[in-house]
Amino acid sequence: MSITFTLNGTARTVSAEPGENLQALLQRIGIPSVRQADDAEGFAGADTVLFDGRPVLAGLMVAGQADGHSIDTVESLMENGRLSALQGAMLDAGVVQSAFNSPAAALLIEDLLRRSPNPTEDEVRDALSGLFSRATGYQQFYLAVELAAKRRDNPGLTGAVAEEFRQDLKVIGKAHRRVDGVKLVAGMKAYVEDRVEAGSCVMRMLRSPHAHARIKQIDTKAAEAVPGVVAVFTYRNTPDLLYTFAGQGYPEPSAYDFRMFSPVVRHVGDRVAAVVAEDDRAAGAALALIAITWEKLPPVLSMDAAMAPGAPLVHGDQADRIRCELSIGSDPKRNLAASASGSTGDVARGLSEADVVVERTYTTSKVQCTPVEPHVVYTRMDGDRLVIHASTQVPWHLRRIVARALGIRENRIQVIKERIGGGYGSKQDVLLEDVCAWATLQTGRSILYKYTREEEFIAATTRHPFRITVTMGGKKDGTITALKVSTDADTGAYGNHALTVPMNSCSKSLALLRCQNISFEVRAWYTNHVASGAYQGYGAPQGSFAVQLAAAELASELGMDQVEFLDRNRVREGDVLDILKSLGEGRPGEVATVGSCGLEKALAAGKESIQWGSRTGSARPDVKTGKGVAIIQQGSGLPGLDQACADVRLLSDGTFMVLSGGADLGTGLDTVLAKIAAETLCCPVEHVSVISGNTDTTPFDKGAYASSGTYFSGNAVLHAARALKDKMAATVAAALKEPVEGIRLEHPGVLRGTRGSFTYAALAHRAAAGHGEGDLLGSASFTSRDNAVPYAAHFCEVAVNTRTGAVDVLRYHALHDSGTPINPELALGQVYGGVLKSIGHALYEEMVFDDEGRCLTTQLGGYGAPMIQELPRDFRARMIQTDDRFGPYGGKSVAEISVNGAAPALAAAIHDAVGVWMRDWPFTPEKILKALGRL
Repeated sequence: MSITFTLNGTARTVSAEPGENLQALLQRIGIPSVRQADDAEGFAGADTVLFDGRPVLAGLMVAGQADGHSIDTVESLMENGRLSALQGAMLDAGVVQSAFNSPAAALLIEDLLRRSPNPTEDEVRDALSGLFSRATGYQQFYLAVELAAKRRDNPGLTGAVAEEFRQDLKVIGKAHRRVDGVKLVAGMKAYVEDRVEAGSCVMRMLRSPHAHARIKQIDTKAAEAVPGVVAVFTYRNTPDLLYTFAGQGYPEPSAYDFRMFSPVVRHVGDRVAAVVAEDDRAAGAALALIAITWEKLPPVLSMDAAMAPGAPLVHGDQADRIRCELSIGSDPKRNLAASASGSTGDVARGLSEADVVVERTYTTSKVQCTPVEPHVVYTRMDGDRLVIHASTQVPWHLRRIVARALGIRENRIQVIKERIGGGYGSKQDVLLEDVCAWATLQTGRSILYKYTREEEFIAATTRHPFRITVTMGGKKDGTITALKVSTDADTGAYGNHALTVPMNSCSKSLALLRCQNISFEVRAWYTNHVASGAYQGYGAPQGSFAVQLAAAELASELGMDQVEFLDRNRVREGDVLDILKSLGEGRPGEVATVGSCGLEKALAAGKESIQWGSRTGSARPDVKTGKGVAIIQQGSGLPGLDQACADVRLLSDGTFMVLSGGADLGTGLDTVLAKIAAETLCCPVEHVSVISGNTDTTPFDKGAYASSGTYFSGNAVLHAARALKDKMAATVAAALKEPVEGIRLEHPGVLRGTRGSFTYAALAHRAAAGHGEGDLLGSASFTSRDNAVPYAAHFCEVAVNTRTGAVDVLRYHALHDSGTPINPELALGQVYGGVLKSIGHALYEEMVFDDEGRCLTTQLGGYGAPMIQELPRDFRARMIQTDDRFGPYGGKSVAEISVNGAAPALAAAIHDAVGVWMRDWPFTPEKILKALGRL
């Protein structure tokens, strides 16, 4: 059928298939900004367009509905190819991070400002109520709307958008638009799906309906005969090789227990067969024709079932084949995926010296990362080389794992990390790239594979469910005498991250408290659930929940104020964290010295801002209010294990190119690297470009995990820029015939000595001339045994309805020591986003399974991730500056730590309000009413 409509002010006539989705049509005719993130459920809002001037979701419309109407997309906001004032305001406010639906946000704000030129906060909430923004936590959208409204009358309006730091520096600690922000807020091609060439195939996966079963027979002949089907892959025509899909350092601290396709499936959603076809219709038809005869096996659906004597074995068919590169305490013949233990001091003696001992058990649920951009990969051949366009946090680990799985050399694979529309740890795992790469290698065809939202829930890795028993002893004066933690984790069907996530839960919680006597033991159990894996915080949210809440319970038993108790026992600058020597990733850990700690200032500032010690009354007798607090920490990479490398090159016009293997997953890492280079080389940030995450063109970097970006990737760029600075100075000194010690760099790009000066451009031309010194390039690799540890104090106030069990978060104040915030407005966005995720985990989010292992929460709308409506009315993030001696320009990590505080702080506040301790997240109304004895 032919339809005619006005698109961004221009009349268009296009051909559409009957029933074709409007969002799909817009992408097909060259509008990449209208994206699909929820299988046309109508939740995420990434497919927003203005239809006759009103926002609608294109994914919920058929193309024929556009006939005779007007459609505006974010492209209509551009002014002569430049960003509108509104889009600039979004960049300045720091709301453009993972950015997959930033174009949709811009359209919603545009519509709001047309209707209400000076909108209230309630109007902003209403306008953005249909936008799912997992990365930023929504809070800074209020600022973006305020800036956009003011700039309509005053386009040149500037002003502070965040607190500034380090007045002795020019760009570090000052707000700056992210260096890749223009293309993201403008909806330009940036993501994997934007790279798909005409004529490419699609892949669709048949997934197991059973939690545990053996394929007795599988017949793909009818599927292969469907017109448009290129190939069908099962365990019969793919490698019989075990590997791990955990994107971690090598040797890998995860068991090799996964096969591309296996005759035994281990969870509902496990791989059964992959269809490669010319289009979705053919692929779907083929999937329906694959005939399978199943032998159902007894499933293991809980940790207790896994550890029971005589329990069925999740990996019984291949237990003898599973191997580990490192000693991780694995015993698949007992369903034990990994285990470890360690101690410092004498815990038994410490407990005997205590006046009060508490022993409590805390449990956490399985929660989904829910990136707005689903997992996606596009593979193609370039001659005899395989090119993988990936939404990945670990391009180098991805290349290594795929090479092993396919049985080819790494030099035959190029990984291009595209922009990531949300990862949060889940895109550290290699979940679909291996099978898509194999299919391209076998067929020679370019292939796109993008998870459905249901696949995100049944096939993508999740946060580990934990059961943690904490034993803590204390004296009457509040001194902690002993701390013992016993942790069991449900790793699911495969052991990716089975050791390292539980270990991290200990290292990020135990090292936070001063105690001479500490012990831990961790065990991770195989079950027939979808695999757990990496998720922002990486076990620290669970460990912080247990240890911090146990500390609150001990303080209560001792009759002490919680803040006073934490302040007495918290870590301090200069402390040596001995317990970390037992907490490495399958290897001895590095004992760390605390280079800076802002907890004293954070606790003091939080007490004042939340009005600690006072109680807010309620006009309703069935509503009680209370306050809670937690102190938290994370790390900045893995000292002794991680490495990052970088090159910084002087270009012929005096500007610079940074080449980094780092993977910006929406956090603004590329901007951090550009600012570090600019500060070091005395030039504007605009004179620095960053190329990152391409295994063919950039040097090695371990990837975006373990909060390592600023510390490792940033330090690599710092050292490379310093090396280039020295080389430039030496070149000028030789030209001026004077000592190099007298050469100095001056902003905005001059090398000056006592006998003359060179602009950077003049120096570059001299070096590249026939008699010159050659390419001026600084290279560096960064490793470290030191750690730049970030700290934070989170305070909250809640209102608990004792009749319904509902919890309303009235106030949440997050005080963060991340050293020097290199890009403060992006840092604040990371805090807001992380806190709202953790509020979601603590109060709303939970993957629910039936008694046969089927996940019942497979769409965003029914899952419970918080939206702007769940934002605390008084939501504040503040950076507490310290100058860390190990971090680049004093910087430390900021993104991961922010998810660690809400669960213990909210649980303590609930106790303060109604007197019950909530030890099992999420704290649903039903659980609260049961604790109150009312249900």
